[in-house]
Amino acid sequence: MALNMTSLAIKTLIEFIESDRTIEEASKHITLILYKEFECNKIKDLINNVTTYVNIVSSYYNEILSKKKYVRNTYIMTIKTPLLVHTHNPYMPINIGLSWHPIFNLPYIPSTTIKGVLNRYLDEKDLIILDSFPVSCKFRLIIPQIITPHYVNEFSEHKINPTPLIFPAIAPGAGFNLTIFSKKKIEKEDINKALFYGLGAKTSIGYGVVEI
Repeated sequence: MALNMTSLAIKTLIEFIESDRTIEEASKHITLILYKEFECNKIKDLINNVTTYVNIVSSYYNEILSKKKYVRNTYIMTIKTPLLVHTHNPYMPINIGLSWHPIFNLPYIPSTTIKGVLNRYLDEKDLIILDSFPVSCKFRLIIPQIITPHYVNEFSEHKINPTPLIFPAIAPGAGFNLTIFSKKKIEKEDINKALFYGLGAKTSIGYGVVEI
């Protein structure tokens, strides 16, 4: 069983504040622990639990919405490049750059993120979309990413000593459920067209490529 992300964040934040270390160092520490602990073979129970939840909720919505002539569209989104999706979490004392579910202890893609992308490309506007959770992964669910900050002010090159920022991302190869209720069937090709430019943050530099 993987460690609890919220507990890890709280423990790390306290330790790093007491030792006068930076938030950037705390983020690196958390990222490397997530990379180690969220190997696919270690989180099978978490994925099985959330898959059961997804199926129950999907069936519940379908029972209600089918009476209003909605159609249930279900797909699996495969993550092709590292994915960064973040929403503010009041239970998380430090920003890790990922939306993390406090109950299921897994990263997830909020329905609002998906709906925002689909609404721009699909003719069907009356969509009801459920949060998307990992239902499969290849080797690891979380991988570290590194960026080096750029400086606004001018410096002599020999004086610059930038500190790389290390943060977690969802690993390529992970599969996320996608459940959409609509007034008509949505074809797989249309979903892929809508998702062409990616999900989440940093899509302009190649992050967040997904495919049905």
